Amino acid sequence: MLYRYFLAFIVPGVLMVSSVQAEPNLQGRLERGLAEVMANKGLVGAGGTILRDGEVVALAVDGVRRKGKADRIETGDLWHLGSVTKSMTGMLIGRLVDEGVVTYDQTLPEILPALASEMDTGWQDVTLHHLMTHTAGAPANFPVTAQFVWPDTPEETRAARTKSLRAILAKAPKSGAGEAFLYSNVGITIAGHVAEEVTDIPYETLMTQKVFTPLGLETAGFGPPLGDNPWGHATRFFLTFAMDPTDKADNTPIMSPAGRAHMSLQDLGTFGQVVLEGHLGRSEFLSAETWQKLHTPVLDEYAHGLGVMQREWAGGTLIWHNGTNTMWYALLLVFPEKEIVMAFTSNDGKFREAEQAFFNLARDIVTEIADETAIDSSQTDPTD
Repeated sequence: MLYRYFLAFIVPGVLMVSSVQAEPNLQGRLERGLAEVMANKGLVGAGGTILRDGEVVALAVDGVRRKGKADRIETGDLWHLGSVTKSMTGMLIGRLVDEGVVTYDQTLPEILPALASEMDTGWQDVTLHHLMTHTAGAPANFPVTAQFVWPDTPEETRAARTKSLRAILAKAPKSGAGEAFLYSNVGITIAGHVAEEVTDIPYETLMTQKVFTPLGLETAGFGPPLGDNPWGHATRFFLTFAMDPTDKADNTPIMSPAGRAHMSLQDLGTFGQVVLEGHLGRSEFLSAETWQKLHTPVLDEYAHGLGVMQREWAGGTLIWHNGTNTMWYALLLVFPEKEIVMAFTSNDGKFREAEQAFFNLARDIVTEIADETAIDSSQTDPTD
């Protein structure tokens, strides 16, 4: 797995977009908030978007695509999402469940028969439900040697994923099925592998067919964004480096189901809105039963590829996920009761600082919206 690096670099200035139906207060608030995060945390670049009642009301970016270069980040640029990908894998599994291809209660020997004879007996009761909720006992990460495996095509990646998982499943899990929460890139990768095995379609292709394309996520793909887009950044020996996306600047493609998706802020916001609509019973992308399954937490406030918790400041339910490959950071926040979606991104591996700053900014904005709503309600003439 990639090591965790830390870096510091300050870039002033915020670019807004004029094409969104911006609420002046929220657009300005997001711009100021991003500028403060950049100044206080020293990020190379950052971006954010806010959707309210299904409409993009704020969209802003700040900083440069690459440290030491003048090319500034643009609002349509693509961002690496890290483990936010897990929520998309959860949605993919949900689609296959609704299609009757697989069930959440099927065990690994049943859905991966080709590997069944080689599995340790500790996996015999593990189901898709356990894998997607991090309660399968799967190890947190792949062996370091997996990082040197870089297949060129989806088909080759599927074969490499099979080989890697065969070795892991031959060893006993860390805990019994459903007994404990252990956040696991391996577990979600196994779930993604189940999807490709039961459909005979490589995971990356299947995700595009079943989730990205139907939802209109036209910028979605896997791996670090190429072309005229930001580069991820890492720090080694106290020096900050821009990481060339063509030089394996990511986790191994084996891990795609757990954390290698990329897309624009606009598409990430769209995905978040689908999550919100599903929670409120307004989306037919998945069945009502499957939406409920995806959004029901099991242990440690984690559901199927999503964190789901109750927070007073969020107005009730908060659905979220974040992600980093140690060179990028992404955060998706969904507030169903408030009809608000927020997404934040950075092309900087200083993920702990970014997470704290983005969460604080989101909480401040949600609180300010609630305060403004309360004031507006109190000023309404009850006779109208």
